[in-house]
Amino acid sequence: MTLAAPGTLQGHVPDGLIYGPVASRRFGRSLGISFSLPGAVGCRWSCPYCQLGGGSPTIDQSLMAQSEHILDGLEQALARNPGVDVVTIAGAGEPLDHPQAAELLRSCHALTQKHGLPLVLLTNGDGLLDNQAIHGAAQALERVYMKWDPGAASGSWRAMGPAEAEARFRVLGEWPGLRVQSLLFTLGGSGRGNIGLTGRDRYVQDMLRLQPQEIQLTAADRSDPRGRAQAVSRSCLQEWAGVLSQHLPETVINVF
Repeated sequence: MTLAAPGTLQGHVPDGLIYGPVASRRFGRSLGISFSLPGAVGCRWSCPYCQLGGGSPTIDQSLMAQSEHILDGLEQALARNPGVDVVTIAGAGEPLDHPQAAELLRSCHALTQKHGLPLVLLTNGDGLLDNQAIHGAAQALERVYMKWDPGAASGSWRAMGPAEAEARFRVLGEWPGLRVQSLLFTLGGSGRGNIGLTGRDRYVQDMLRLQPQEIQLTAADRSDPRGRAQAVSRSCLQEWAGVLSQHLPETVINVF
C-alpha cells in the first residue's frame, strides 16, 4: 500500500485511507480519513442511498485498515496540506466499527491538534452503545455528527430490537451537545423515499426526544451504485427545516 500521497474521491468514494483535501459543503476544505480499506464497506448498516452499495450485518475485520497505516498517512498529509480547514473522519464505512476505534480517535486527534485543526467525526454511532472507551474518545473531539435518518426505525437503517433501539435513544439523548446529520432522498424519481409526512412527523418526535444542539439536513447529492436514491430539492430541505424550527426553537438547523 502506497501512503506517500493522499487519495481522491471517486463519486464520493475515497480511494485512499487519507483523501482530499476536498471541498466539503458543510466544513470547507476538508482532509478525509477512512478507517476502512479502499474498496471495502466496513459498515453494519444498509442505507438506501449508500454510495458504497450498503454494508453487511457482520463486519469482516480484514476490511479495516491497520492503525499505523492510517496514522502515518495522516501525519504525511497534514504536513503537505497546511491550508485545510478541517480533518474529517468518515470514509469507506463506519469508523467506530474499527476494532481499534478508540485508540485511533485519540491518536488522530493528537495529530490534528499539533496542526491546530479541528477533527470532525461523522458516525452512525454504532460503536457507542456498549463501549465506554469509544464513547470517551469521541466526546473529546471538536465535533461529532450522529446519523439519524427520517424513514428508518429509530433513525437506523440497521435492524434493531426494541432494547437496542432504546439504548441508542438513550446514548444519543445523553450525548453532550448532540449534533445530528440527516439525509433526505427519493427513490427512482417516484417521489417515494423518506420525505413523507408520516415519516417527518415521527422524525420531529425523535428530535424532540433527543433535543440536539444542531441538525444538519442534507440531500443525496452523491453516486448511488444501485441507481435508486435521488436528491430532494432545496425547497424540500428548507420546508423540513422550517417545521423543525417551529418545534425546536433552540436548535440550530442547517441545510446543505
